[in-house]
Formats: sequence, C-alpha cells, structure tokens
Amino acid sequence: MGQRSGRTSQCGPCGRPPGERLSKKFEQIAEHYYILNISNYPRAETLGPGPHAPEHSAEADTMLAGIGKRMKQTTFLRPTGKRAVQAEDIVILPAGDALLVLIFFPRTEPLTVMDKEVGFESSYQKIKVEVTFRLSEMVYQGRLGL
Repeated sequence: MGQRSGRTSQCGPCGRPPGERLSKKFEQIAEHYYILNISNYPRAETLGPGPHAPEHSAEADTMLAGIGKRMKQTTFLRPTGKRAVQAEDIVILPAGDALLVLIFFPRTEPLTVMDKEVGFESSYQKIKVEVTFRLSEMVYQGRLGL
C-alpha cells in the first residue's frame, strides 16, 4: 500500500503483545488462528466523510465492527497450490489518525515452510492490499510465526 499522510501502511504477522497475561491469551488465540495486522490503515478513506462518533463510543465500535464484517468478505490468505482461506474475523481499532486492522484466519488449512509463499489480499471500498510472504522468513523459535 502506498504513502498516506506521510505514513506507509504495513501488513504483517502480529508480534507478541507485551505483558504476561496478554501474551498467554495471545498464544491461546494463535493456536487456532493465523493472525495478521495492517497498521496505518487509511482512516479517512475507510470511514468516509465525517462527522463521526467519538472514538471508543458504542456507536463508533459498532461502525468499525460493521466495516470489519464487510471487509471479511474480500480478505483471503492464498497459499501456493492450496485453497484460499477466508478471514474468519476482523477487528478494527482506532490508532490516532489511522486504523489498526487485526485479521484472524482459521488454521483449517495448515501452512508450512514447504508451501514457500502465501499471498494475502484484502479490499474495502477503494483500498486494496496485496502482499506475498515468504514463509521461510517467518519462522520463530522453530514455528511458523504467522
């Protein structure tokens, strides 16, 4: 994805969150899901013209959940030579003048380093993100860190 307001959106596997309690919860979730995130997702293009509900209000949370639900329909992992895996859930969080998008793919289609690459694609309105990950570069402590 290109430059937006002096920032570059980034897509990648989620790192481990800080804190012991969060880390354990994250590991439990990661047992069942491949988790990707997109940081600096363009907020204005996603939400459209304002005014918008205050951040973290019930109305704003409902709006972001609806966007995640619609985005889920066009968000896939595409392992080389395997069936595409559709996102099971997408959580969108406000992050200053951008958004943080957390994407959860079920581990129903096991990925291994032998798969070599996995494509990721997602679109919402005019925003399209396509990234290819080399799985050999994503091994952490002997396990695929996706």
